[in-house]
Order: sequence, then C-alpha cells, then structure tokens
Amino acid sequence: MPPADAVTVNRWIEEAISVMQSPEFETNFQHASQIYPKLFVSQKEDLVPSDTVLARLRTQDKRKPNLWWPESFVTLTGTPATRSPDRQGFGFEASRKAGAGPMPGQNKIGRIELGRLHFARYTEGDVVEKSCALNTIVHEISHTLSDRPNQFWMHILDSEENVTAPRGHFEASYFIGAIAQCTYLESAGRITKAGFHDCLMTFSNPASGSRFKSLACDDFPDGKPITPQGRLIP
Repeated sequence: MPPADAVTVNRWIEEAISVMQSPEFETNFQHASQIYPKLFVSQKEDLVPSDTVLARLRTQDKRKPNLWWPESFVTLTGTPATRSPDRQGFGFEASRKAGAGPMPGQNKIGRIELGRLHFARYTEGDVVEKSCALNTIVHEISHTLSDRPNQFWMHILDSEENVTAPRGHFEASYFIGAIAQCTYLESAGRITKAGFHDCLMTFSNPASGSRFKSLACDDFPDGKPITPQGRLIP
C-alpha cells in the first residue's frame, strides 16, 4: 500500500488494540457475557463459556495457552472508496472484503486482508462509520489467536463449511468485534452505558444470525440515536 496509507493502517491497528486492551472493553465484555454466557468458537469446541474466551484473549487460560500470532500483517484490496449516491447519500462504494488466515501454502505468516470500504470508514467516516471499521479490524485480529505455539493455527473460526452458531448464540469473533465497536462508541459519547445492549443488537444480533450488520453503519448520521429500530433497512 502507499506509505501514507501504511501509516494510517498502523494507527488503525494500534487504536483497535488499545480498545481491546482497555478496562472498559473488559468490563463491557463481562457484562454482556451475563446475557450471552456462551460463545461459538469453532466446530471443534462448539460453545465455550464467554469468560473463558475473554481469558484466552488475555492469554490467561492455562488449560489452553493460546498465542497472538506475531508474524501477521494487514493488506488493503480494491480501488479507493467513493461516497455512495444511494443510502441517502451516506456510506461508501468500495470492496467490503475482509478476511484473516495463514498465507497460502504455509503456516508461519498470518494475513488480514481488508477491502477499501473499511479503510474509508476509518479515515473519512463519522464516528459510527469509524466504529464499524474498528469492529471489522478487531474481528479479524481475533482470528490471529493461534492454537499452536509453532504455527499459525486459527483458534476462533467463523467460516467453516456447513457450520453456524446455534440460534441465539454469538460467534465469538463477531461478539468481540461488536463489544469493541460499542465500547468505542461509549467512549466517544455516542451511546450511554444503558444503551450498550441496544448498540450490540444494532450491529450484530444472534437472534437473527450474529454476523456483522454492515449496512447499519450507514444508518445513524448526525447524532441519530443508535438502536435497532432506528435503522433505515432492518
């Protein structure tokens, strides 16, 4: 990527990690875990207690000492984003691709690949769009938690063939991303602590599939309250 973009991507990564490492993220994760006590991690493990997932993010689960894979990097794909003429003139037109995993053909290097939509949301968007960019990169960073110390073996999975989380349960990576997003929005004064659960349900609702509701990023300009009912398109 161009050097100026690389500087911005590094800032984006650092800000995402700062949110994940903040006491506010941990507090919000713990409170949300009282409502969602189990998270879907992978076909192998199925549902795992939410507090165990948090311990693994903190590398504090002695039974399964996961490692944040250090040799991981981020790439941007697609052409630069432009403001969309639809969605009431809000949002961006650009590649929405996002994914993480080992480099093809080997398992020593990890890669997070992001479409330019997410970069535009981070650099040009309002606070809600930026929060969506942080959700996306935190979600992908969660996939760089490795089961093995000597190779990148993804621990948290959400794209296995013919595998979906049981209805009413979050997939762990989407839960982690949504907690980070709403923690950021709370710190920015865009939601209140009382509105935290509404924020989660706006961007990722396990009752209808816990995948990230990307279109919701365009629905709350100009300080509009962030609630599922406030979306332009349900």
